[in-house]
Amino acid sequence: MKFMVFCFVLFATGAIAESAPDDVLGKYWLPKKDGQLVVYREGTRYFGRVVSYDVAGQLDEKNPDPTLRSRPIVGLDLLSEFSYDEEAVRWVDGTIYDAKSGKTYKCHLWFKDDESGVLWARGYIGLSLFGRTERFVRVPD
Repeated sequence: MKFMVFCFVLFATGAIAESAPDDVLGKYWLPKKDGQLVVYREGTRYFGRVVSYDVAGQLDEKNPDPTLRSRPIVGLDLLSEFSYDEEAVRWVDGTIYDAKSGKTYKCHLWFKDDESGVLWARGYIGLSLFGRTERFVRVPD
């Protein structure tokens, strides 16, 4: 019985990597590897700004606000206003902007297992159950 409890605890703790709030900082590939973003901190909040994109001069053409459609993709914050939840071991209460559709979704971020090089993002409307998960792979130094 003790062995079963040990195995359960070992399996349960391996599902999410132990993280410190600033572990998320750094440069990542966009999910389709068509650009890169840098995750940075302002005060206690975390953001992710596009710093390069394969299509030079690409504009935010799908933005629902016509006045923002002429702004370039490079320089946009795709990840906004995340705070670190130490108990859940993830970054929560933020949003993710999908420039390809012009839509913004609620979002949380986390690392799995020992994959500190892969940042997972779950964007959703309403409940997290109804959403999509994307991977941001860390760019080597």
